[in-house]
Amino acid sequence: MDKIPEGYTMWARQTIDSDIFFYKPDKWFKIWFYLISKVNHKDNRLFKRGSGLVTYGEIEERTKATKGQIDKLMRFLKKSEMATTRKSTRGMVITILNYDKYQDSKSYTVDTPVDLRSKPGRNPVDTINKNVKNINKENNKNIYSEVINYLNLKTNQNYKPTTKKTQALIKSRLAEKFTLDDFKKVIDIKCSQWIDDEKFSPYLRPETLFGPKFEGYLNQKEKSNGDKGNDQGHGNVFLQRIQELREAGEIN
Repeated sequence: MDKIPEGYTMWARQTIDSDIFFYKPDKWFKIWFYLISKVNHKDNRLFKRGSGLVTYGEIEERTKATKGQIDKLMRFLKKSEMATTRKSTRGMVITILNYDKYQDSKSYTVDTPVDLRSKPGRNPVDTINKNVKNINKENNKNIYSEVINYLNLKTNQNYKPTTKKTQALIKSRLAEKFTLDDFKKVIDIKCSQWIDDEKFSPYLRPETLFGPKFEGYLNQKEKSNGDKGNDQGHGNVFLQRIQELREAGEIN
């Protein structure tokens, strides 16, 4: 069999549950795929493994993305600590963070399927693993409902806990070890800040609250009743909220 030239890249199966794949615009992942494929797979005299030189023109040509789409993705990658960039006289040097981890087969577990037909009875380890997966799946369903029901209660909305996009966002945060109480705290904090603001109250929704900015929201302070309607430097508060939404990719 003829070998395929120019090497290969690795992608975790969990990629399909990631924010950039499931939640963000389709073009973002196309650009991300191109960047992963473009950077060096080993050190050379110019760039280290996981780094490389690209230009906006090249990315636009190869992915059919616009400059605005590339700009938004770059802000997201840097904010999410997925990549760093620096200007060069010939373009832009991009470094993919954690490249060594994701492009090393030793970082991945391998689930070997058991051929039950060759055995007289069910493999007990498989049964245990299946039961654990079922329990985890059921627990996630409960958390989806609790989080969304709490959000609906606080915002008087009617979001559904069964929406795939919403579940993917919550699942991503759970994978980062955040808890149900953390979700409720973020909802409380952002409701205290945005619920009475007609410009920002529409952003009290799963895709904004549970996206990449989740940890940042969690570490903010809840706005007290005495502060509402009495903001000193209201213009600064407005600009801060605009910046939050821009960094989350919600607005230009």
